[in-house]
Amino acid sequence: MRKLRIKSQFYEQILRKLKTLEVRVGYNNIVKIFPGQLVELATHDRHCIAEIKAIREYSSFEKMLEEENHGKIFPGLTKTQVLNALRELYNKEQENLGVYVFEIVLT
Repeated sequence: MRKLRIKSQFYEQILRKLKTLEVRVGYNNIVKIFPGQLVELATHDRHCIAEIKAIREYSSFEKMLEEENHGKIFPGLTKTQVLNALRELYNKEQENLGVYVFEIVLT
């Protein structure tokens, strides 16, 4: 089973079903994930299993935020804050690999 590392604060939001979209860039291990697949979402000391219900791909974070509900990516942040947070996590070279949005549901 594929493991996706999640920061503790986001893990809690996933458990509370506030965060249902997980954004990643197109690393080799990410592009191999498919709808219906079960993945392990893990922090340093906790984990749960989620199903990938859907995957959507975008060419940039801006394009992604035109289509996706930013509140389901980073609950409580504005669209601009979500963009800034993603840019802190990933540089432009990483973003250029493609932006993948995983719609997740806990099992």
